[in-house]
Amino acid sequence: MNRKNKISTGNFLRSLILLVMMGWMGSAWAQTTNDQDRTIIAHFKEGFMGNVKFVIPDTIRVNGKDEKGNFKNAISIKPDDMLNVRSFTIPTNYTLFKSIDNNGNAVEQYYTLKYWTKQGDTTKEYKLGNTYSFSQEGETINLIPVFKMNNATQDNRTNNPVIRYDFARKVKEYDDPTTKKSRKVCAQTVNIGKNQQVFWTTKVWVEVREGGHDKPHWRDVALWCDTGKKGYIRNEQFDNWCAFGPGTTFWFPSGTGTKISLLSYSKITSTTIDDSVPTLDRERTNSERKKAGLPTLEEEENGAKSYMYVYTHTTKNPTLRPAIKIGDDYSYYQWLEINTLAANWVTLHTDTNDELRGIINKKDIKPVTTDEGHEYRELEDGGVAFHKGERVKMTFNRKKGYELDKIVDLDKLDENGEPVAVLKMNDDGTVNMVGFDDGTTTTPVTQNADGSWGTAGSTVFVLRKAEKNQSGKDQAGKECYLTSDSIRTQYELEFDITTHRRLQICFKEMKNTYYITNNAGDKAEGTSPEATWVEHGDQFVIPTNKTLYYEGNTLDHWVDGAGTEYEIGVAHKAPEKFIRMFPVFKPNEFNILNLTKEATATWHFAKSDGAPTINYEGTKGILVTQLETEAENGRKLSMDLKITLDGSKGKFNNVSSLDRQRIQINKGSIVEFPSTKDCVAKWTATEDNKKLTIADQTVTLSNQEASVTCSGASSIQKVEFNQGDGAYSKSFSVTYKPQNDTKPTIESLTCKDKTLKATEILEMMNSTDKCVTFTVSPWENAKDTIPAVTGKATENGTVTVTKATVLSPECEATVKTQSGIVVETYPIKFIFEKPTVAPTLDSLTVNGTTYTGNTIELNNVPRSGVVKLNFNRPMKATSYQYGNVSSSTDIGKEQIIKYWDLPSEGTVTLKIMPTGDIYGGTYGQEITLTLHVAKDDTRYHHHTFNFIVGKDGNMDEAIKAANNYDKTDHRYYIFVPDGDYQLTGNTTISCSTDSQKAPVDENGDSRPDMNGQNNHMTEIRKSNISLIGQSKEGVKIWNHPVVEGISYTATIQLNNTNDFYAQDLTLENQFNYWGALGGSSGAGGAVAFWDRGNRSILKNVALMSWQDTYYSDNSSPDYRGYFENCDLAGVVDWICGNGDIWFEKCNLIVRDRTDNNIVASGTEKSQAWGYVFNNCTIRPETDKPTQLKGNDWTLARPRNNSPACTFLNTKMYTQPRTYGWNKMTEGLKVRFHEYNSVDESDTPIPLGTRSLAACSPAPGSDDCILTNTSDYNIRNVMGGTDAFEPQELCKQIDAESGLQSKKDEELEDKEKVDTKNHIIWKDSISTNDNLLQWKDQEEALCYFIFKLDEETGKWIYKANTTENQINLNDYGNGFYCIRAANQRGGLGSATKAIEYVLVDPYKLEIKKIEGYKEEKYGWSTICLPFNAKVPEQVTAYAATAHNMSDSTSLIKDLTMTLTPVTVINANKGYVVYGPVGEYNFHPTSSESKAATILKGNPKYEAIPVENNKGYVLSYKSTWGIGFYKYNGSTLAANRAWLPKEMVNQSNQDNLALGKHSIRFAIAPGTTSIASPTLHKKDEKEIIYNLNGQQVDKTSAQGGIFISSQKGKFYKAPGSSGGRR
Repeated sequence: MNRKNKISTGNFLRSLILLVMMGWMGSAWAQTTNDQDRTIIAHFKEGFMGNVKFVIPDTIRVNGKDEKGNFKNAISIKPDDMLNVRSFTIPTNYTLFKSIDNNGNAVEQYYTLKYWTKQGDTTKEYKLGNTYSFSQEGETINLIPVFKMNNATQDNRTNNPVIRYDFARKVKEYDDPTTKKSRKVCAQTVNIGKNQQVFWTTKVWVEVREGGHDKPHWRDVALWCDTGKKGYIRNEQFDNWCAFGPGTTFWFPSGTGTKISLLSYSKITSTTIDDSVPTLDRERTNSERKKAGLPTLEEEENGAKSYMYVYTHTTKNPTLRPAIKIGDDYSYYQWLEINTLAANWVTLHTDTNDELRGIINKKDIKPVTTDEGHEYRELEDGGVAFHKGERVKMTFNRKKGYELDKIVDLDKLDENGEPVAVLKMNDDGTVNMVGFDDGTTTTPVTQNADGSWGTAGSTVFVLRKAEKNQSGKDQAGKECYLTSDSIRTQYELEFDITTHRRLQICFKEMKNTYYITNNAGDKAEGTSPEATWVEHGDQFVIPTNKTLYYEGNTLDHWVDGAGTEYEIGVAHKAPEKFIRMFPVFKPNEFNILNLTKEATATWHFAKSDGAPTINYEGTKGILVTQLETEAENGRKLSMDLKITLDGSKGKFNNVSSLDRQRIQINKGSIVEFPSTKDCVAKWTATEDNKKLTIADQTVTLSNQEASVTCSGASSIQKVEFNQGDGAYSKSFSVTYKPQNDTKPTIESLTCKDKTLKATEILEMMNSTDKCVTFTVSPWENAKDTIPAVTGKATENGTVTVTKATVLSPECEATVKTQSGIVVETYPIKFIFEKPTVAPTLDSLTVNGTTYTGNTIELNNVPRSGVVKLNFNRPMKATSYQYGNVSSSTDIGKEQIIKYWDLPSEGTVTLKIMPTGDIYGGTYGQEITLTLHVAKDDTRYHHHTFNFIVGKDGNMDEAIKAANNYDKTDHRYYIFVPDGDYQLTGNTTISCSTDSQKAPVDENGDSRPDMNGQNNHMTEIRKSNISLIGQSKEGVKIWNHPVVEGISYTATIQLNNTNDFYAQDLTLENQFNYWGALGGSSGAGGAVAFWDRGNRSILKNVALMSWQDTYYSDNSSPDYRGYFENCDLAGVVDWICGNGDIWFEKCNLIVRDRTDNNIVASGTEKSQAWGYVFNNCTIRPETDKPTQLKGNDWTLARPRNNSPACTFLNTKMYTQPRTYGWNKMTEGLKVRFHEYNSVDESDTPIPLGTRSLAACSPAPGSDDCILTNTSDYNIRNVMGGTDAFEPQELCKQIDAESGLQSKKDEELEDKEKVDTKNHIIWKDSISTNDNLLQWKDQEEALCYFIFKLDEETGKWIYKANTTENQINLNDYGNGFYCIRAANQRGGLGSATKAIEYVLVDPYKLEIKKIEGYKEEKYGWSTICLPFNAKVPEQVTAYAATAHNMSDSTSLIKDLTMTLTPVTVINANKGYVVYGPVGEYNFHPTSSESKAATILKGNPKYEAIPVENNKGYVLSYKSTWGIGFYKYNGSTLAANRAWLPKEMVNQSNQDNLALGKHSIRFAIAPGTTSIASPTLHKKDEKEIIYNLNGQQVDKTSAQGGIFISSQKGKFYKAPGSSGGRR
């Protein structure tokens, strides 16, 4: 068919293309021309019809299933075939991606699809985007792709390529911003449904520079697509748009700073790019709408209808493949544009693992060479960008107390998911560094001569270090660090940066850091200086005295425990150890009354001026300075002078100000200072116009100062802030003038009958000892007291003398004026006169029983105990020895010896060797105790619990029953299953009836009417009671008092009881704390546990309240309590009282309130330890508190008596105020300590700022930082007078099977398998028919049975027993577990869960086998649907190939080995042998570990043979008992067979012919109750011909036969004996 068309010149090309696409082929051309126009006549004929198929042959590999793991499971899909078309266009590549060669090996450069060729004919190229026709009708062209490896990677691209992915089928023309050329694009038709992972590919122009050469090229780049459960990608219905379904995800090539633009049909609301909803790009949207002829955004906002939106997002994530996730706003999309950055830039991001440990000098991260061409950029996110391959250096410094540990690459993870350490410091001085070719394996690098590690070109890194921040010099003039130098060693790291890196510099705690601590001593008031944290070799300076005052004396120097002196103001080198220093005071050489010229004392308040921590609010303290003058000979003299800061009604605080330049002083504050006549007192502040009163004169601050001249009417005068709001201040000074009055002096000192006159006193003071001495005989007094010293002074002066004791035989006499000014000081020492009579032993007590004599033999003593010796005089430390233990007691009249861990049933001799009394009298006798130790098992009792709450009554009734229990030699045990239990109270309270003093209720109202009423407090009045819960989280025992009050509210109170034990429960006081605070009292004390007993133990118990949660209340010197793994929650003083109480691994939970305090300690003076917290945590109750803030709470405050509280190894998830300790009652001898506290990341918390200043402690208070904790252990603190070992008593008995189950679930709790704290019970739990059975544990009191409620997932208590089994018939089917109770009743972790299904036993009948010689025995097989225990009368055998023990080896010699088992496993086959009769196989949960190759029919009815053909047990006279080929059609119920596949082929062939059976061989070394006779010699010999056939011996004629008797042949009569 011919057609003639006339086409104008302007439309020629367009029309021609259109016709070709319609399938017409050109046949001839004609052309006519004139001057006006040109006419072209084209003659076409219709083209051929044909097919195009796109083929990916096996020889060409594209990314498919083998590679999908590296590409989010995306795989290539070939273009759709084109069938029955007249022409075809080769589609642009959209769905193929190739990163591998044709052998499947990854190629770094990747490939790009260039064109297609005919399969089998590669001469013609079918180029992408070109249109082609067929050469003949019906032609089918199979096209295969041709890929070309890209000539470079894109990793080092120098341009900023824009990648455009088009999704619409309509041809679009756009200006490519990368090439600056017009480009036509269109997508192929796709219909990709849900759960498909494919590539969507496009081309991009990249300019790459590698090896100094430019390598620009087009390359394929792909999105990785996943349509997910509901998504899709479809464009077959639209020319301009492509639909994306919800959940469809595209992972796109990216990096930090990549800009993504997306053209959407509708607005985007939930679709995200890199997890962020993109932003509407108004300018680009309007531009695209203009091209499409649509209204602008502004027109749309004014009412015009429109569509088409461009959204953009710029990534901040360095991830190379972020995701676009189509949301519920799924829409139609046209294209996606990705503006990438040049990739010859690589970024370096660095940080430290903890800013407290080290710093990185960010400004020093730069190229080694900074010439032109070595540019670098500082990025907004703190990183630095370099040209790839640049040599980079960076510096970083460690901080004081830390050292470089390692450098990790956060983008490289090891097999455990941890960042790879690319550099690691070693203890031997080497450094491990990664290699060039292996970025995960490190090798040690030795230090170079110049101190560096590594060299450029041979190692990845070069590391240098230098000490550049030393600001001090030692005695030899060598530079060194001062303790104030916080920034220490500088490290320089140099390396080539070839890829993006995120390096973390990790510092660790140094081993050679120490604290220099100061003890205040026994004489001075005030607090010791803050501790100094040092590194070995640091220079530390002893500061001038600001905090200690000893009347009449001045602090002269300090000494450590070895007697080494440390002068004030002098620098000392820190040794490689902790130093604890003690103050040494010397009498003043002058006073403020005998000055010869003016002298000024200045007390600085600001931290910046060297002031100590000052924090007195509601209490008072002192501040010390030095008044200096000169002696007549010009020698400088100095004396300590104090002022008292009284904040009882005001506030002094220099720690919470925004700066360190001032102190906050509030209205009501008073400063007391020493005054003399005409002295000038000057106050310096940081503000003006504030009024204050100095020495009774009201003044106003002007120019930030105010001063007055004092009258001297009183020796102590005041500065009072009694007007206005107080004043922020800097300092206070007093200028003292010379005084002309005559001053008093010493006249005499008298001790008992001895009086020393002034001349004698002065002679002693001028002697070597520089003190006054008296000789005394304290042993003459009943209480060994030193006689008091009295004195007289001239000029109406007074003499005051401190007290001395025999253990501290020193005191001091001071002479004062009538106004109270100290003018003279005289140290006094006492010399003891030796007694004429030896000391005597008044009593000897062993474990509470008193004995007489020096040689004692005792039977059945406990393994640990206490020996007490009471002498008539204080004795020196007494030495003692037993076994390999040698030690000594403390000094005193009562000598206590604790012995531990004597061998069970052993005999130990304890030798005690008292040396004599402290006066020099000798004892001279050795005391010998022979101790025969009791057997361990005599300690263990076995009985069930007395009361089960819920079964035997409610919680109130349980406590009542315990209080009424009258057996004193037996504990009373209460078990509380999981649940909520209210205690309603069993006692009345006694409170004030005065409405001003009565306790308040939850509304804050006074309630005097509650006197004599039940306030829901419950008392336990009997000793030896155990209260055991099922779980801490599941058991809540609570009360709800009417009124608050520490003495009225306890959920549980122990009233004069001993040995209470609680475990696995919560005690909660539900009094409304916040409601009570609204009342006038401002308090809401509500106790959860009030302990007035002794030796109480709580384990895994939570105590919940707000104020006074735990109240320990027993003044006995021997009062102790123990907590382990407990939670104690509150806001203020929630641990309060006295006693020696040990907290092991407890959680102290700070509830949501401001200004909290944990401990209010009122430890008695006779109680040695107070509260000891070891390995505990302090954490906020909630992660998002509304009131609690960091540094807004304190550890403890002094309540009364001699408060003691020690925190050891505490992990603090929130940190206290920097000074640590708070105020409550001033003037107490405080024993507060802290050691090795760390933050939540285990970084040590600096303790140098800890101070007792706020406590206003009395002389003799301890320093608050411990440096030696060796005495702090449970035995020392808890041992008391009876060798109490609570950690032993609360050891849990943990079931081994349960622990193993946890391991299997990867939930192992390391503590649970620590046998130091737990007893591992090898429980071997199993079921046997209807019995749940387990192994006994000697230490177990009894056992608890729990059943799983499968609906709730909770374990329900069922029973407790002392037996090692329980019948489950009464409890039914389900899962069960057992928990063992220790001797105090505490339950250990449970056994594994055992499923019990009520199943009748299976009855197996063993029958006599006809023809078998053992008439009383028979054989059978068995296969059951449950594990079963083999009856004792029979033997069951597991079968394996001969001499094998596995279930896979094949039988090769017609013999199987039988191994006896006691349990048969479900669905497995076994052989059974035993006496003829019926036997019950009972269900069990035990399992046999023996393998068996037999299978079977576990059903109770026969089943068809089908494919189970094999061999069954049978007897034939020819071969006896064995397994023979089975030809039947069914397999019997509950019988076993040998599968055919377990026999090798040659044996199968023999068995198929019926020539043999599979014989038995009993496994060597095994025995059975009834041993079968398998190879017994027959009475009649059986013979066989050479064909293996049995023949009658009597009729055998002529030949050689085989005998059944071992090693024998039979020659029949008539045989010639020749070969046959």
